[in-house]
Amino acid sequence: MLILLTAMGFASGDLDRKFRLYTIFTIVLMLIFGAWSGMDSPLVVAGLPTPWLGVKERIMWYSYQLWFIVLSLRLLQQRT
Repeated sequence: MLILLTAMGFASGDLDRKFRLYTIFTIVLMLIFGAWSGMDSPLVVAGLPTPWLGVKERIMWYSYQLWFIVLSLRLLQQRT
């Protein structure tokens, strides 16, 4: 995750302000939902119910995957 966040930071520095703000939003979203789902780990270890854990994890993972899609589209747009 540290390498991913570093790469996101460097990539956002090369593009416009809108993309930089989108990158910051994505990083904050990833950190919030990653920490929130991490708080459920004691419940998983104890075998207790963890409602919404899958949703929280998927929001974290899909947010950075969507960031890669937006980055590639921006780079393609810049190329033409």
